[in-house]
Amino acid sequence: MSTPPPDADDSETLTNPEQTLLDHLRNGQPCSFLGEGEGRPGDPEVDKTEWGMDRTVRASVLKAMLLHSKETWGLDGIAVDLRGAVVTGNLGGFADSSLAGLRLAFCRIDGEVDFSKATFTGEADFRETTFTGDATFNDATFKGEAKFNRATLAGKSNFDRATFEDHAAFGEAAFAQGAFFENATFKRNAGFNSATFVGLAYFGTATFGGAAWFDGVAAAENIIFTEATFTADAVFSQAAYTELITFQGAKFLGTVDFTNSIADEIRFLDTTFSTDEPGPCVAAKVSLEGASLNVRTRFTITATEIYARGLQAREGAYLVVCCPAVDLSDSEFLRPSIVSSLPHGPQIPTPFDAQSSSDKTRRQEERDKAEAKALQLRDRLTRELTDTNTASTAQDPEQPPGQPEEQHSAQAAVHATSLCHLTSLTRANIGELVLSDVVLDDCEFVGALGLDKLRIGPGCSFRLTPRWRKGRWLKVRWPKARYVANRWRKSEYRKVQWRKARDVANQWRKSEYRKVQWRKARDVANQWRKIQWWKDQWRNGHWLEGRVWKARRLARRRIIAEEINWRKAHVANAAGTKKLDFLPAPDIAEIYRDLRNGLEEGKNEPGAADFYYGEMEMRRLAAREPTVGSTDRRRRPPSRAERALLNGYWAASGYGLRASPSLVTLAVLLIGAALLYTSPSFAIATPQPPTQITKGDTKSGLVTSTQPPSGAAPHFLSTLDYSARESISLLQNRGESTVTPKGPGKILDIILRLAGPVLLALSVLAFRARIRR
Repeated sequence: MSTPPPDADDSETLTNPEQTLLDHLRNGQPCSFLGEGEGRPGDPEVDKTEWGMDRTVRASVLKAMLLHSKETWGLDGIAVDLRGAVVTGNLGGFADSSLAGLRLAFCRIDGEVDFSKATFTGEADFRETTFTGDATFNDATFKGEAKFNRATLAGKSNFDRATFEDHAAFGEAAFAQGAFFENATFKRNAGFNSATFVGLAYFGTATFGGAAWFDGVAAAENIIFTEATFTADAVFSQAAYTELITFQGAKFLGTVDFTNSIADEIRFLDTTFSTDEPGPCVAAKVSLEGASLNVRTRFTITATEIYARGLQAREGAYLVVCCPAVDLSDSEFLRPSIVSSLPHGPQIPTPFDAQSSSDKTRRQEERDKAEAKALQLRDRLTRELTDTNTASTAQDPEQPPGQPEEQHSAQAAVHATSLCHLTSLTRANIGELVLSDVVLDDCEFVGALGLDKLRIGPGCSFRLTPRWRKGRWLKVRWPKARYVANRWRKSEYRKVQWRKARDVANQWRKSEYRKVQWRKARDVANQWRKIQWWKDQWRNGHWLEGRVWKARRLARRRIIAEEINWRKAHVANAAGTKKLDFLPAPDIAEIYRDLRNGLEEGKNEPGAADFYYGEMEMRRLAAREPTVGSTDRRRRPPSRAERALLNGYWAASGYGLRASPSLVTLAVLLIGAALLYTSPSFAIATPQPPTQITKGDTKSGLVTSTQPPSGAAPHFLSTLDYSARESISLLQNRGESTVTPKGPGKILDIILRLAGPVLLALSVLAFRARIRR
């Protein structure tokens, strides 16, 4: 009868597999129950589900051999090497124990495993081992290699505060219900190549002293590396993280590689990078909030949303981005940096060959589920990026129906080639930043430092003002309009006001106190104009007939997001509009001024002209009150005299940037002056010499002739010719004219002589602003 284990009853004896294991250990040989062709490199994974009692070893016997081998069987601390066996029962109780070595490769452990606070002085080999219960290695120390390659951990895997002094290998392992490595220490390389994480994987505050290999990983749940430290290379290539992977507070001291990996969300919150090229990252969302780039870095990101608030590029950065929404607010670029788009558009990789296998083991089933979820993520990323890029080139909804689309062609071309859309640079330090091939349609610049030094490349685009302002169809409700008209006709107030107006008119005709009566008539007119009910009905469009397109043509120019929000809050008809927060017009003018200075330093005069136009527009409209929304940033508007001057400057020449208003104003001035000169009150025809001699006296020499009528009004063509000549009289000498101004016509003549050269000069300046480089 074989000697029973110390923890067993005296009547209990060793089974044949247990006795076989004991005999092999006494001879210093490994004990293997594997059949022919099992467990060799290149062989398919061993199916352990059909194993029976012929290879079963009780956990209590195995524990006795590990802890009491020297006293009971005289094994003298020999490492246990068991392969292809089934271990039944809970294997635990090794706290503060020193194990010479444990090799349970290709085994199946039917029960919980607890090696908490144990010390493995030799090799710990669990290759292709199946743990059907929880596996706990908290506070364990592995002085030799820890091998968990292709292991299947069906329960929770706990390695909190574990220390791996040699290589740790978890390649192709499957963690079904979570893997926890909180505060674990990997002093040498840690390999999780092609591992499968079905549940949560937590590596918080873990330290990787050597290379960390997570390439080929398939993660169906979150992977957390909060405050982890990677002192050497960290490889996450060819992997799929279908949920969140976070590196909040982590430190990367070596290279970081995400080549051909995809993720649903990657968070680098407060992460420190000391490598020159992390990435490339492909994910639905990427967060770089508070991240610090300690060396000059090239970072390539493809995502649908990128949040980089508070990003710090201490030595400069080159961000190559493919994303429809990039937020760089509160970021700092302390050295020359570049933000650019991907040259070839979005490229969504396939992380691994997700093909179903005929191998139906538990580990392979978990892998197939994770890979199927990875393929769904890849298809979703491809669809979202493609749909976003298509939507960015769609027609403007404010465009009137039937209007040609050539006005959108330039903007659509930029959207088709540039996929980086910046949404915010607020409060960012961008004095050393260069933007290249970036869409700035919705980018906000308020509070940005160094905005006047920002370099905007020629491939960048801004939103263009629509050709028509407030373009919308107004539908008239005839019953409402008829009711309004009837209400006015039957109104007793109208009758009273009409009688007052009639009495005033009669008194005006009869009374000698005309000034007093004029004031009364003016008061009645003012009462009519001040009826708020009438204003509301007219403003709401109830008095319009038919179906009318209500629009006004605008100057075509580039516009920033702050002005768009300001105009939305100052629309004339804001019924149903939600509350808006907008920037005061003077502040928007300052933003335009800084952007203009930056383009002028880059010798981009035509581009700077648009920003000058926006600056002047905000100065001109600064006194308008909002119809919706509010702002806490109040600014004192310009004086009335300054606003009047700006309004005239805008109407006459488009701030010296539009030639057509100047030419139109000059034409209207000439035609109007010509029409006024046809009135005898403004000018008369210049008297002509006698046209016919009627009588002559040969003796006295007197001649009688017929004189043309004096004081006759000149013809329109003559006055138009005179007005045109007078408008350029400062540029050439005045010749004789057929028109002689008088009275107010002389004042009009002075206006023509001053306004003509000014309007012509403004037209020339506008042409020069467009062709200047």
